[in-house]
Amino acid sequence: MEELFEIPCFCADIFSNFRKQNTEFLSGYYSQCGEDIELHKTTFKENLTSENPGIFVENGALDGITYSNTLFFERIFDWRGVLIEAQPENVKRLFPADRKRTAKIPVAICSLPQTEILMLGEGNALAGDIKSMDESFKKAFYKHSKQIQRVPCAELSVLLTMDWNIHVHSLLIENSSKIPNITDLLQNHGFRIQEFRHCTPGPGCASNTLFVNEKYEKPDFSSICLANISCDI
Repeated sequence: MEELFEIPCFCADIFSNFRKQNTEFLSGYYSQCGEDIELHKTTFKENLTSENPGIFVENGALDGITYSNTLFFERIFDWRGVLIEAQPENVKRLFPADRKRTAKIPVAICSLPQTEILMLGEGNALAGDIKSMDESFKKAFYKHSKQIQRVPCAELSVLLTMDWNIHVHSLLIENSSKIPNITDLLQNHGFRIQEFRHCTPGPGCASNTLFVNEKYEKPDFSSICLANISCDI
């Protein structure tokens, strides 16, 4: 029997250093399929400075540690950000997680006039909105369910709430059947697809697309204080 939860959600904007030490031999990557390794060594290579740490938003943060695409940057480069998670059991593990430089928000993200989602799945990385699950994902993990309706564009709905005046360097988006629509939207706002070989394609490789803003100019994040995050950093 699948578990269904009614989860309140909100429509939100996506927010958009090396230390003086040799980080080449440090372990501590956490992403499921090497996304943080690739981002560290390629995409963010020229934008990591100790004087101006970055800001991130991770939507679908799980427990804040497992498979996190942002934890490495928080711990090694002092980045700050927002962790968003809707699944109730995951939220219980997220709040006590050692993510001191983050604000943790126990909601889902959606577009108006929607006010709630139906969450399918237990407290793990496979839980999600039954209306936005990709068809191949549903067949692989919920093929016996008779209660799932196919309503695509979950990621697109999130991006439609975006305030494009906010400076965003890159967006790492999980692929779905609606990726062409997302691509068109982001290209219209100055983003391009960047080659992103974080893992070898196959069953164990999460399919993601990396979009980079060609006109990005990094703001001064050093004076920004996020709610529930100590500014003495």
